[in-house]
This record gives sequence, structure tokens and C-alpha cells, in this order.
Amino acid sequence: MATLYYWYYDKPSEDIQKITINQSLIVPGSNKAMLTLGNGSRIVLDNVQIGTLAKEGNTHIIKSDDGKLVYNDSISEIGDENPPSPLKKGKLVRPQFNTLTTPRGGQHQIILSDGTRVWLNAASSIRFPSSFYSTIGITSHFSNFDKF
Repeated sequence: MATLYYWYYDKPSEDIQKITINQSLIVPGSNKAMLTLGNGSRIVLDNVQIGTLAKEGNTHIIKSDDGKLVYNDSISEIGDENPPSPLKKGKLVRPQFNTLTTPRGGQHQIILSDGTRVWLNAASSIRFPSSFYSTIGITSHFSNFDKF
């Protein structure tokens, strides 16, 4: 009798619908970022070619062969041990602040003009001066810093 009950009542119904699960692949982050310059112009870094992207004051903003963003202070290239002066014709010049922003799934590396290396993680940003005249703060979210 129990077998008859099981066979009749516990039979799978033919009305059961198949459920499909949409599984999206999780891929590692890639070099995707946007650089916003002090004048408000924006550069999408994943699309630009290798070489000089912009110049702010004495600082050249360069995309290197390995995709890193490099801030190169031209005064330090010629061996001047003194940092550039924040004065221009006797007036204090405000530094240009740039912002590097990575989207979700993006990451990027940057070498600041003082030699600090920054690894920016996904969905984060960093605000920094294009040239370091003195101790000027950096605002960052989800970044790793390495100073040589």
C-alpha cells in the first residue's frame, strides 16, 4: 500500500518548469581609468596611445610602455635638486590638482612626480597635485602607496 501511495502521490509533476541560472563570469580587473586634469579636461586612459598625454606647468603626464601613468617633473630631469618654486612673479601659484578614477572592474598604476607609486583598485579615485612643491595632501579611496 505504501508503495502505491508513493508511486501515485510523490510522482514529479509534469508542470515543473526548468529554471535557468544566469551566471556571469567574474574576470580580473583590467587597466581602465579616467584622468581629470586641473583644468577640467578628461582623458580616458584605456584608449590613449603611449607617450605624453598632457603638460601642467613643469610636469609632463606620460603613459608608459607598460600602461602606467607617469608624472615627470621636467626640472628634476636636468638635475636641479631644489623643487620648483610655488611663486610666480612674486605671487603664490596654486597647484593643479588632478583626479584619477577607476570604474568597477578597473585598476590602474600611477607614478607621481615625487616618485610615489600608487596602485588604484576598482571603483576608486585619488586626487593629487601634478607637482609637489611642499607637503600637499593626497585624497584617496582604496589605493596602495609605495615610496622609494
